Order: sequence, then C-alpha cells, then structure tokens
Amino acid sequence: MKRKLAPILLAGAGMIACSGAFAWSSVGDKIKLTPAELTFCRTWESDAAAVMYARQFGSSTPTYPNDTAVDPTDFDKRKRQYFIREALNYQIAETEKEKMSAAEAFSVQMRNRCFGVVTSTPSTKEAQ
Repeated sequence: MKRKLAPILLAGAGMIACSGAFAWSSVGDKIKLTPAELTFCRTWESDAAAVMYARQFGSSTPTYPNDTAVDPTDFDKRKRQYFIREALNYQIAETEKEKMSAAEAFSVQMRNRCFGVVTSTPSTKEAQ
C-alpha cells in the first residue's frame, strides 16, 4: 500500500512546493496552514467523499463537485484513482445513515492524510 501511496504523496508535495504554497507555520503545538493548503486538502476531502458516496450507493462513476468549475489535472486523476482503490477496502453499509457516515469518515481520513503530506515538508515560515 505504501508503494501505491508514495507517488500520490510525492506529486502532491511537489505540486504544493513548486507553487510556493508550503508556508505552514506553528504556534506552540498548533499547526497553522495557509488558505492555499487548506483549499488543497479540502479538495482531497471532497473527492474522497464523492468516491465513497458512489461506492456506498452503487454508482460506477463518482461525480466530483469541483469538475464543474475546473477540468481535473493529471494529479487529480491519479489522486482519485488512489481514493477508489482505498474505498474498495470498505464494506458497503446497510442503511442510508451508515452509508453517509462511511462517506464522511472516509473523506475526513483522506483530508487528514493530505494534512500529513503538507506538514511533512518543512515550513517556509519560521514558527511564530
């Protein structure tokens, strides 16, 4: 699994680092992310929710909300393929409430992985 995750994590880190968006800082024990970093990880969360929602409700193709405004990049497509592979490890829930809960939990898990990617690279700002 780590081998499959590594290219996505490296691509994501490269994408952020190249754009100069890695600027997170910390205040004490709290990490502060930039608006760009938060937006980047929120798209992970949104795409992951779409993938798990489609899995739970039997749709063969997820509908990604961000695709209406912007065409997905190659990175987006690879990231989504990773989400699809990860979602296959989850059983399909029985009730609608459980299905929605599974989609929400999966999206939060993927968002937290994104935060891990962002904060695994040294900050460009000094701790305040």
